[in-house]
Amino acid sequence: MPENIVATTSASEALAGADFCFHAVPVQFSSSFLGSISSYVDPKLPFISLSKGLELNTLRTMSQIIPLALGNPRQPFIVLSGPSFAVELMEKLPTAMVVASKDKKLASAVQQLLASSNLRISTSRNVGLRLGSGEKLGEILDSMNQVAEGVSTAGAVIALAQKYNVKLPVLTAVARIIDNELTPKRAVMELMNLPQVEEV
Repeated sequence: MPENIVATTSASEALAGADFCFHAVPVQFSSSFLGSISSYVDPKLPFISLSKGLELNTLRTMSQIIPLALGNPRQPFIVLSGPSFAVELMEKLPTAMVVASKDKKLASAVQQLLASSNLRISTSRNVGLRLGSGEKLGEILDSMNQVAEGVSTAGAVIALAQKYNVKLPVLTAVARIIDNELTPKRAVMELMNLPQVEEV
């Protein structure tokens, strides 16, 4: 490990004076872990979540879990996502990741914090986050001053998947939400109830 990284099992020691907190605890254990450290967390400390998935018993996302578990609905929160693998970064291969947050300034700050010569960070998930919150696509697009490329891309991806007979359940659900055929809540329920299959 780099010399400027110090390992500790003390939450109070790790969080004292921190500018950011990277949260990499698996989703299924995040609520209990965060609850156990909540008394050491500054209410303004931004959490950068590396955890992926949904809490099985509640279907909550990390953006819901973190403020609930910490008892602070205003806890600053950023998602850091792939597609990437840790081994790519360790081998200094060119890697791209995405940061998303309701707070654009915070997303930009994390982008600058993490970017390096072999890691490109893009800021995003505005439309997806607002769709998931129940807003209508037309209202979201009318209020934006930038292009939401993913909206038009979703349909094209589905068309390609159908052409080559590839099943893309998550992207299909996203396209159906965009087309107003499915609510985000219903989409999550349908995806969670799909048969278990071997991942390729």
